[in-house]
Amino acid sequence: MVKHVVFDFDGTLADSEEVCFQLLNEIAAKHQYRQLQRSELPGLKMLPYPERLRQLGVPMIRVPFLAMEARRTYRSLMGSLRPFDGVREVLSRLSERGCVLHVLSSNAVANIREFLNRYDLDFFETISCETNFFGKHIGLRRFLRSQNLNRDEVIYLADEVRDVDACRKIGLRILSTAWGFDPVEKLEAVNPNLTARSPFEAARMLESLTATRSSEVSVLPLSDEAPASEGGSLAAV
Repeated sequence: MVKHVVFDFDGTLADSEEVCFQLLNEIAAKHQYRQLQRSELPGLKMLPYPERLRQLGVPMIRVPFLAMEARRTYRSLMGSLRPFDGVREVLSRLSERGCVLHVLSSNAVANIREFLNRYDLDFFETISCETNFFGKHIGLRRFLRSQNLNRDEVIYLADEVRDVDACRKIGLRILSTAWGFDPVEKLEAVNPNLTARSPFEAARMLESLTATRSSEVSVLPLSDEAPASEGGSLAAV
C-alpha cells in the first residue's frame, strides 16, 4: 500500500504558468536569448525538451546556470502564483486518510514554503529541492534513502514527461498530472503508471492505493466539483 505521496510543485500544486512565462522572458532579455510569445506556448509544449531549448536559442550547457538564476528571481514574481483549484481539499483529504505528504521540486525550498504558508497548504512532512535539472531521478533516489522508504510505499505526482522518465529509471510509481505543463497526450504516450486530468481525479486514484487510517473515512465523490481555490491551468517551462 502507498503511504507516502510526493508532489512536484510547479504544475502540480502551483499554477505557475504566468510566473514562469515572465521569468523566462526576463532571463531571455538579460542574456539575449529569444523571448517567447504567448501564442507559441501550445506548440512549445508538444516539443521534446531539447527541441524547446533550440527553439529559444538556449544552449543545453547553460541550463543549470540559468535554472539557478531562475530560482533566485522566482520569489520576486510570486505575487501572481496561485494553487490549482481543489488542491487544498485534496491535500486535506489525503492527510485525513493517513497519507504522509512530501514536496520534491527543482524550485527553491524558501519559495515553496512561502507559497504553502500563504495559502494554508501546510500539510507536508518534508520539502526537498533537487538542483540537478537533468537528474531528477537522483533527487528522487536521494529522497527515498533519506526517508528510509521502500519504493512500493511511495508514489510521485508530477506534470512532465521528464518526471516519468526519472521515475522509470529508479522503479518508482508516478501519477502524471495533466493539468500542468505537458499535455495529456504527451504524458500518456510515455505510459506513466496513472494519469489524472484534475486534482480530484488524482485523489480518487490515490484512494485505491493508499492505506486508510480509519474505516469510517468515505471515498471522494465522483464529481470533480469542489469549493474553488484560486487556481488556473499550466506550469513551468
